[in-house]
Amino acid sequence: MFKTLYVRLALMLIALVVGLSGSYLWISLRTAEAFYQETLQLLNQRLAGDLMQLSSNLISETRLDIANGSYDKEALDHVFHTFMVVNPSIEVYLLDRTGRILAYHAPPGTVKQQRIDMTPVQAFIRGRQQFPILGDDPRRLAHKGVFSAARIGPENAPQGYLYVVLAGEQMQAIVDSLQASRIPRFTITAVFIAAAFVLGTGLLLLRYLTRRLHRLTRDMDAFEASGFSAPVPETGADTATDQLGQLQHTFTAMAQRIRTQISLLQKTDDLRRELVANVSHDLRTPLAALQGITETLLIKDTTLSATERRDFLKRSLRQGQSLNKLVDSLFELAKLDAGQVQVNRERFALTDLLQDVSYKHTLMAQHKRIRIVTHFPQQLPLVDADIGLIERVLDNLMDNALRNTPQDGRIDLSLSARDNEIDITITDSGPGIADDDLPYIFDRYYQSRDGAVSTRGSAGLGLAISKRILELHQSRIRVENAPGAGAQVQFSLPAFGAPPPDSCAA
Repeated sequence: MFKTLYVRLALMLIALVVGLSGSYLWISLRTAEAFYQETLQLLNQRLAGDLMQLSSNLISETRLDIANGSYDKEALDHVFHTFMVVNPSIEVYLLDRTGRILAYHAPPGTVKQQRIDMTPVQAFIRGRQQFPILGDDPRRLAHKGVFSAARIGPENAPQGYLYVVLAGEQMQAIVDSLQASRIPRFTITAVFIAAAFVLGTGLLLLRYLTRRLHRLTRDMDAFEASGFSAPVPETGADTATDQLGQLQHTFTAMAQRIRTQISLLQKTDDLRRELVANVSHDLRTPLAALQGITETLLIKDTTLSATERRDFLKRSLRQGQSLNKLVDSLFELAKLDAGQVQVNRERFALTDLLQDVSYKHTLMAQHKRIRIVTHFPQQLPLVDADIGLIERVLDNLMDNALRNTPQDGRIDLSLSARDNEIDITITDSGPGIADDDLPYIFDRYYQSRDGAVSTRGSAGLGLAISKRILELHQSRIRVENAPGAGAQVQFSLPAFGAPPPDSCAA
C-alpha cells in the first residue's frame, strides 16, 4: 500500500497541511496576543504620567519623600485604590530607584514579587524600543506583561517610579477566559475547515494527476504477467504532451518492440529447428552415400577392377562436392541473414556477365542435351551493381533451371531495357511450379502440399540466397509459370545513373 506514489504523495500532503495548519494556529494566536499587547501599551503609553498629573494633589498629601523613606503608606494605598476603581484593568505600584516595590493596593499575599526589573522600565521611559515592551507582573511570577511607567522627581535624579500594569490580574482572567472559549475555538474551526478543504482538493488533484501513472503501472504489471506477450493499449495523442504521457508512449513503444523481438526470436528459433532438421536430412544423403561407397570399396577391394574402383571414386567425389556446396550455401545464407555482406557497386555490362554464366553451364547443358538460347539486344546500358553477387544469383538460377529442365529441353536467357532498369529473364521448359507453391518457393525448406521439400532436388537454399542478394540491391525477384510449360524467373537491376528504387518486395 505504501509503495504506491499516490499514497506517498497523499501522506506528504497530509503532513504538509497539518504542519501548515498548526503553524498558522500558533502564529495567529501569538500574533493576536502581540497585537493586543502592543495596542494596549500604545494606547496607555502616557497613562502613568497622566495619573501623576491628575493626582498631584492627592500624592502631595501623602508627603511623599522616597529618597528619605518618608511617605504615608495608607494615603498611597487610598490613592492607588482610587486609580484602580476608575480603571479596574490596571494595577499601580510605587517603586524606588532600584525597582523595589514600596507601595501598592492589593489584598495581603497577592503580590508575589518585591522587586521589578528596571531594564524594561528604563527602555519604556526613554521610548527608544519598539512596542510592546514587556515587564514584570508582581502578582504573577515568571510572567511578563505590558505596562506604563513615569518618573517621580527630576529626570536626572528621580526619587522613584510609578509602575502601572496595564493588564492586571482581573483583566487577564477575563482575557484568558475569552481565549479559552470563543476566539480559539473559532480560529481552530476555521483552520480545520480550510485544512479539510485544501486536503480534500489536494487528494482529488493527486488522484487526477496520478491516474495515468496508475494505469501505466497496471499495464506494466499485466504485460509482465503475460510473459511480455500481451498487447499494450495505445495511448491517445493528447497524453504525449507531458512527462507522464511521454513515459506512457515510451513504454508502449518499448512493449511493442519487445513483443516484436520475442516474435522474431521465436520465429528464428523455429527456423533454426527447421534448418537443423532439414540440413540434417540433406547432409545425411551425401554422408550415407559416402559411407556406402567407402564400405563397398573396403569389402570388394580385391574383387573390383580398376574401372569399377574409379567409378566408385568418382561417385564419392561427387557426393563430397555436393556436401561442400551445401555447407558453403549454409554459410553464405547465414552471412546474408546477419547483414554481414556488403554491396560493392560498380559499372559493368550484363551482356558480358550472362555470356560468361551461360558458358560456365554449357558442359552440364550439353550433358543433358539442353539448349541455352540468349536474347541480348544491342546497345544496352551498363548496370550499377555488385558483379560478384549478381553472378552468384545467375549461377543459382541457372543451376535451378538445369535441374528442372528435361533432356532435349531449352533454357532462354534474355535482357530488355525498361525505363531506368534492365530486366533479366530466365525461362526453362520444365514441368513448371504448382500454383499453390509459387508464393513460397523463396522460403528455405518450404514444404509443398505433398510433403516434399519444394526445391526439386536441391537443398532449398539457392533461391533463398538469390532473394537475399537482390534485396541488398533494392530489387525483387519474380517467378511465374511461362505460357505453355516451364518456369520463368525475372528480376531487374538499375541502369547506371538511374536512382535506385526506394524499396523492394519479393
